[in-house]
Amino acid sequence: MYTHDPEIEKKEIIKRYRNLLIALHVHKTPKSRQLIRKAFNMAVEAHKDIRRKTGEPYIYHPLDVARIAAGEIGLGITSFIHW
Repeated sequence: MYTHDPEIEKKEIIKRYRNLLIALHVHKTPKSRQLIRKAFNMAVEAHKDIRRKTGEPYIYHPLDVARIAAGEIGLGITSFIHW
């Protein structure tokens, strides 16, 4: 059973976001960082009150899918931004 803890969830969201950045092989340009952060913030806000049947925050799923798409399929920053 999943236990809801806002602090743990926040840390987990940040961890998954960082894993996504690694998978994207982000070129450290200010423009790419700005676009990715904006898309991330928008996604977190859009899914903030949505939970999966397990009780986990829904945002875990899109972050994981984006990481897989970037790391295993090779999709780039543009694909992430439009996810």
